[in-house]
Amino acid sequence: MGLFLSTSIHKIDKKGRVSVPALFRAALEQESFRGVALAPPLGELACVEGSGLSRIERIAASLDKMNPLEEQHAALATAIMARVRPIPFDGEGRIILPEEFVALAELDGQALFAGLGANFQIWSPTNFEAHQTEALKVARASASALPWNTGDGSTNSG
Repeated sequence: MGLFLSTSIHKIDKKGRVSVPALFRAALEQESFRGVALAPPLGELACVEGSGLSRIERIAASLDKMNPLEEQHAALATAIMARVRPIPFDGEGRIILPEEFVALAELDGQALFAGLGANFQIWSPTNFEAHQTEALKVARASASALPWNTGDGSTNSG
């Protein structure tokens, strides 16, 4: 699985098609599904979460390790798996954004793709700017808590 890095703004055409950034398509080259998996976020963010289908398969495998008779299992499966939409690429590396996702992310002619490592998000450029400002505040306050791999298999905090 590749890494989704950087940000990129792309025009959404009248049919709801948007080009997926070339770096993101390159990160998806090893995927068995030629496209992206999109879903609303679990949190209350005005964006759409995206990844390769293999990440969704890993989440499904984690869910399978839970007791299927517990309420938590059903809640997580409903909140995550039932809302995922596999969206194939067209011949030009574009996807068609479902109308409900365009509305959720408040997209109006442009989509900002923000790489988050193993996944990405799609935002309106204006909403992302405000979100990024808040995220930077949290990150600056908590960066020292990030475990760091020292190269010898151990980790250091801060």
